Amino acid sequence: MKFVTAKAMEIISSLPPLKYNLIRELEARASPAECGMLVLMNVQVKAQLDRTLGIDTPTLNEMLKELEELSLIRFRTRQLYDLNPFMFTKGDPAFVSRLRKNWTDHNFPFI
Repeated sequence: MKFVTAKAMEIISSLPPLKYNLIRELEARASPAECGMLVLMNVQVKAQLDRTLGIDTPTLNEMLKELEELSLIRFRTRQLYDLNPFMFTKGDPAFVSRLRKNWTDHNFPFI
């Protein structure tokens, strides 16, 4: 996983082990920047994450909300999340730059 800022590394490394493992799983499943750094979160993916992490779906949903509150991910649609391009990079830096321009949280504190 490639972190963009020292603050990002600090936030992620301070996560409890289960949340840290979840964000690593999400990063591994994310599409590259050329495709939007998107993470599919349908029923099948949730079931796989539940098994991988040893948790149930309500716990997974709660953890996703907590990662969202930390601005590590952003809910896009019912089955799709964005990885925060100010926290992670995956793929071509030019496309990561485009994603950052489109990120709508202008008050993001880690830029």
